Amino acid sequence: MFIKKIDYLLYVLFFISVFSLKAQENSVVENATRNTSFDLGITKVSWYNSKKDSTYNLTIKNKNLNSIELPYNNAFVGFEFSLPNHFKLEKNSFTYKFKGLHNDWRVLSETKILTFTNLPPGNYTLEVQATNNKGEVNENRISIPIIVHQIYYKQWWFICILMFLVLLLAVLIRKYEIYHIKKLEKLRLRIARDLHDELGSVLTGIAIRSELINENIDEHKRKEFLNDMMIQSRGAVDTLSDLVWAIDARNNSLQNLTDRMHNVLYQLLSPQNIKFTFKCFDSNKMELNQEHRQHIFLIYKEAITNIIKHSNATLVNISITKQKYNLKLTVKDNGTKFIEDINNLNGNGLQNMKARTEKIKGEIKFTHDNGFKVELLFDYLY
Repeated sequence: MFIKKIDYLLYVLFFISVFSLKAQENSVVENATRNTSFDLGITKVSWYNSKKDSTYNLTIKNKNLNSIELPYNNAFVGFEFSLPNHFKLEKNSFTYKFKGLHNDWRVLSETKILTFTNLPPGNYTLEVQATNNKGEVNENRISIPIIVHQIYYKQWWFICILMFLVLLLAVLIRKYEIYHIKKLEKLRLRIARDLHDELGSVLTGIAIRSELINENIDEHKRKEFLNDMMIQSRGAVDTLSDLVWAIDARNNSLQNLTDRMHNVLYQLLSPQNIKFTFKCFDSNKMELNQEHRQHIFLIYKEAITNIIKHSNATLVNISITKQKYNLKLTVKDNGTKFIEDINNLNGNGLQNMKARTEKIKGEIKFTHDNGFKVELLFDYLY
C-alpha cells in the first residue's frame, strides 16, 4: 500500500515537471518571436548618381515619409537603413516590399543598403520592416511613396501640345494652299479683265476699220484707216507687252519698275522731241507688291500719255523719292496749256488714275504749277 502511494506521487511529480517545462518552452518561444516597437530609420537616400542626404526618423506616431520624386533618367537609387541598437549589428536584418515593381516581401541579406537601378517612370511605394539582433520584429514599418517622373516628350501635356501643333500646321498649310489658289484665280481674273479693258476696244476698232476698207471708199479715207489701224496695232502690242511685264513676278523690284519707266519715256517722248529727266534714289534692293507695281506703272504711263496728247510741254521731269514709310512719284511738265476741268484730260484718264490709286491705298494729286504736275504717294511696305 505504501509503495503504491509513492508511485502515485512520482507520477504526479513527473507530470508537473513536464507541464512546467512545456510552459517554459512556450514562454521562451513567445519571447523570441514577439513583436515589439523600436525606431527604424533611414540615414541616407541617394539617386541620379549623386548623393543627396535626406534623413527620415520614424516614430510610432509617424509611420509615413513624404514622397520622394526622382527624375526620369535616374541611374541609381539607394536607401540606407539603421536600427537604434549598437551591439551585434550583423544580426540586424531587413525585409522590404516595392509595390509597383513587385508585391512580395524580400530579404535584404547582410547589408543595410537597398539599391535600385534605372527605375521606369511610375508611382511606387517602398515598405521596409526590420528584425533586431534579439530576433524581435518591428511592428512599425516604413512606407515611402516614390514618384519617378516621365520624360517630358512622353508626358500627356507634351503629347497634347504636339498634336495641337501638328493640327495647326496642317490647317496653316491648307490655308496657304487655299490662299495661293485664290491668288492664282485672282491673277487670272485680272489678266482677263486687263485684256478686255486694254485690248478689247483696240481690237474692235481694228476690226471695224478693216471691214470699212473693203467698202467703196476713196483712197484718202483708206489711207487714214490704214494709218489708224497701224497705230492701234502698235498700241495693242505695247499694251500686251506691259501686261506680260506686269504679271511677271521677277519684275517686282523697284529697279525693274524704273527701267520700264525709262523705256516708256524713250518710246513716247523722244519721237515728240520732248526732253526729260528722271531721278530716283538707290533702289536696288527694294521690292514692291506685284499688283501695286502694275497700278503704279499704268498711272505713270497714263500721266505721260496725257502730256503727249494734251500739253505743249518741251520738258518733263520725273522723280521718285523715298519718305519714311512711303514713296512719292512726281511727273511734272512745263506746258503752258491750262485746262479748266482737269477731269477732261484724256477722257476718263484721270478718273482711271484715281481708281488705280485707291486700289493701292495711295494718294494722288493734280496741280497746275508752271505746268501740270501729278504727285502719287503710296506705301512701299504694303
